[in-house]
Amino acid sequence: MPLKAHSVWHALRGLATAIVLSAGLCALQAAEMTDGIAVVTSEHGAIQISDENGRSFSPKLHETLVLSGSTIKTGKGSHLFIALSNGMGIGIKESSEVMVDSYQQRPFTAIQQSIRHEPSASELSLQIAQGTIALAGNRLAPVSRAHLELPHGNIRIHSATCIVQCNESATEVTASAGELTYYYPDKAKRKFVVGPQSLHISQQDTE
Repeated sequence: MPLKAHSVWHALRGLATAIVLSAGLCALQAAEMTDGIAVVTSEHGAIQISDENGRSFSPKLHETLVLSGSTIKTGKGSHLFIALSNGMGIGIKESSEVMVDSYQQRPFTAIQQSIRHEPSASELSLQIAQGTIALAGNRLAPVSRAHLELPHGNIRIHSATCIVQCNESATEVTASAGELTYYYPDKAKRKFVVGPQSLHISQQDTE
């Protein structure tokens, strides 16, 4: 039975769209990752950032930062809020110490930047030694990775908003929205945390 002209046209248009999207995805995956950037959206009090070259400085409002390899320390009564180029927001409260092991992102165009979600793909690896960090990752692309190393185990953000409070005895992970995964130190076990839900982690819990 012969196909109608409009059916052929729709089929061809669908195929052409698939080819264009596939080519765009391949180009995006082929692009090499470079250092992602961050912008200071709010800062208060004593804040010190030490970069991978050992240079220390206090960030200024609206300053653009390259975070890979840096350590961020906040004093009592201080806070730092930054917006990342992958759409994530990070808030670091007082008396905290956070290390940014790596933040890499594939380049994107100005047109891609206008979309609601992350315009490319990125990899973010953080560590928290003490204090409180808030992470808003609800705009992350599905292919992106965001990890936070804890004193005992680590979490991976899956389009989630969460707060992590860490002290000498325990860590409290609270997902207010979205989903994250907690991986035990042995990497053999994991636990899903779906907002609104909290997870209390101590050394005894991971043994």
